[in-house]
Formats: sequence, C-alpha cells, structure tokens
Amino acid sequence: MNGASSLHDSSARAAYGLDFSGNRACLVRAHRSRRGVQTERLLCATLPEDQEALHAALTSLQAEALSGDAVESAAMPALGIFTRWLQTPFPSAGKARKVASSLLDIQLPVPLEQCIWTLAAEERNEAGQVRLLAAAARLTDLKERIAALRALGLDPAVLDHEALAIWSEAARLMPPAEQTSRVVFHLGTGYGLLLMGSGARLHAVHGLRSEPAPDEAGAAAWGVRVRQALRAHALGEGGEIEAIWTGPGAEDESMRRRLEASLRDLPIVFRLAPEPGDLLARALAVRRLLPGPYACSFRQGEAAHPFHGQRAARRRRKALLAMAAAAVALCVLNLGWLQVLERRSQNVQERLTHTAREVSGLAVVPRGQEEFAVQQALASGAGQHPAQGFFAPSLTGPLQVLTQNALQTGVSIQELELQVDQFTLTGLAPDADRAQQFVNILQDAGYQVAPEIIVEETRTQMTLFGRQP
Repeated sequence: MNGASSLHDSSARAAYGLDFSGNRACLVRAHRSRRGVQTERLLCATLPEDQEALHAALTSLQAEALSGDAVESAAMPALGIFTRWLQTPFPSAGKARKVASSLLDIQLPVPLEQCIWTLAAEERNEAGQVRLLAAAARLTDLKERIAALRALGLDPAVLDHEALAIWSEAARLMPPAEQTSRVVFHLGTGYGLLLMGSGARLHAVHGLRSEPAPDEAGAAAWGVRVRQALRAHALGEGGEIEAIWTGPGAEDESMRRRLEASLRDLPIVFRLAPEPGDLLARALAVRRLLPGPYACSFRQGEAAHPFHGQRAARRRRKALLAMAAAAVALCVLNLGWLQVLERRSQNVQERLTHTAREVSGLAVVPRGQEEFAVQQALASGAGQHPAQGFFAPSLTGPLQVLTQNALQTGVSIQELELQVDQFTLTGLAPDADRAQQFVNILQDAGYQVAPEIIVEETRTQMTLFGRQP
C-alpha cells in the first residue's frame, strides 16, 4: 500500500514528538513563533517508574490535539523498516512511481502485500534516470507499535521513519558541506543506527541490534562493524568523513571517547549534535511544522489513524458550508439586483408617463399606451396642439422615428434626451440581435448612430449617441 508521504501540517500551531524505545520515553513540544519553530522538552521518563507521569503528560495534550491546534507524532523503529533505493530506467517520475511496487517487492524478504510502504524521496542519476527511496514495514509490526504507543496514552496520527527523521534533523541543525561524506551515529536505548550519506543526501541505513558494550572490547567490536558498513558503501574513500553523534547514549562522554578511539585510524571528524538525547523526539515534532526532505508516515491503509478520515470529513463539511454560504449570498445579491431593476423601471415609467402627458395634452395616459397617445395627439393636432407647436418642426419627426422603431424591435426606452441636432437614448433590448436591428433601422433612416451594446446574462443594455440627418 502506498500513500502520500506528507508530514508538514501548515494549519497546526504546535506539534508533539514522542521518542519511545526500550524503557525510555522522551516527549518534546514544538510550536510556531515569530522567531520560527521553537522546541522544548516536556518530559524524559524511565519506565515503568515514571509511567504515571508520562501518561498524565500525554493525556494533557489530547485536548489540544482534538481541537486541531496541535498534532502528534511518533516513530517506527528503523530496525523494523526495510529502506531501499530503487533504480528505475525511466526519466519520468510518474512512470518510475508506477513500477516502484514491483521493484520493491523483489528486494523485500516478505511479500509486499503484508507491508505498508511509501516513497520518501526521488532523485535522478547522471543519466537522468529516476531513483526512488522506498520504505516498507510489516503490517503486524506496525500494529504492535501502535498498540504499544496506545498503552502509553498516545495514538499519533503520524508514525514517522526513525532513521529518516534523525538524518533530516541532523542536517537541519548541522548543515553539511556539499559532497562531504557524512555519518550519523545514533546510540539508542539497547540498539544503534549507522546512517551514511553525502552532503544532505542519505545513502543507506545500517542497524545495530545492540548497543556497544561499556568496555574496550565492546568498543572494538562496534568499530569492526562500522568499518564493514563504511567499506560496503565506499564512504570516505579519498576524503574526510564527518560523523555526528546523536541519541541518549551519545550523552555518555566516556562511551563516545571509547568508540571514537576504535576508529582513530580513519579520517573521521566527530561532532556532537545539540541535546543529542532529545534529537529524535525533536525531529518528530519539527517535521510536522516545517516542510523538509524524506517525509514519511506509515499511518495509512489498514494502519491509518481515524484522524485522517475525520479531517477529510471536516474539510468536506467546510466545503459544503462554503458552497451554501455562497449560494445564499448569490440569492441575496440577485434579490437586491431585482429590487434595483424594479426601482429603475418604476422611475423610467414615471418619466415616460409624464412626458407622454405633456406631449399629448391628456390628463391621464394609461400605462402601455404612452406611445399611442403621443402618436394620436401629433397626428390629430396638425399644428393646433400646443405640444405640436412646442416640438415642431425639428423634434416631432425624430421622436416618432425613435418610438415607432423601438416598439417594432421590442426595445424598451429607459432614458431619452432629444435636442435640436442630436439625441442620446438608453434602453434594454431582448437580445443583441434586436438591439443591432434597432441600430440598423435608424442608420437606414439616415441617422448617424454610435451604438454601445452590452450583452449581459439576462438582458442586453444599449446606449445610442446619434445626430439628426
């Protein structure tokens, strides 16, 4: 099963990382501030002596996590993960990802169907072919790990890759020089990890299932295994190796000195990571708040956390609410626009009726009969009607032409300004064709017309500027 390897949560204000191995548990909180992401150790417990204190600390953060302001993360032990670089023959990342499952299945000692797997990185070789970093863990191991964390009082939404988290946090805190060979020695509780790479790029993960014995013989045996791993990956050939100490075991200075002495003939420069005992817990928290390389989580498929489904449901609800709010806003806007149009129509009607009464001389002009009343008055007056004398000889003809052709083409005149040598008309047409027909009729009648036609969703608005022939 392959899911999206996304750890970064831009909406979270804080994140909690729990480093739990053997009888040791370390809890770190990371939070956003104006100075960036800040971290603090909340608890470092020895089990079972501090079981109650750890359970109380984990319980107290549940309310913050349930509100969505904080997220939780723990790690899947690297010794239980198969980490492989998969070389594909394709320059296309999409095609490379399609064959990743087949390539990974060949390299695993167990069927891929029994695992949860993910892709944590991709890169290209000198030939431009894509290489993918795949990580797989047995589903049974994942379920056991989740059950152990739940027993402590934590059910994290993310189960990170221990080795990838350590490597990326060491690179963040102590940025390596480009192309410099780098080794990260992580001394955990009862085990060790050897992470090898070049610059910020990880080459391989090598696990040590027991911590070095606290004597010279144990340090020598540890040194032999480290030499074998370095030789297998041709690390440091012809150049210096930068080694970073991390993990709770690295806090023991005498232990570090013995192990460094077992490798004194190699060109290794040793450095101690800041607060090495907290580094993994800090990495787990920081990786939830900051984007970074080698993102990986095994809480997917059958091991998925209910949080992911709940979060998707919340997002769907928010989308539906947003759509409903937009629909309501649109209805209100439409209602308001209809009211505006109604008021404008009433104003135009009042002005049209008033003009018709003035021109026709009638006390009452029925609605819809304005044009007919004006035509009748002008036709019957023959120079005797007061309005005839007011308009004649220059305005009577243009008024008839405009009103008659507007009626013929279905144009509704909203505003009309008629002067001796020009007119300005604003109106509404059923569609663009009717508006253009009205313009063509006026032009055929000899008018010089400059039209401005605006086609909207439910109407066509027109403004005409014309000169009399």
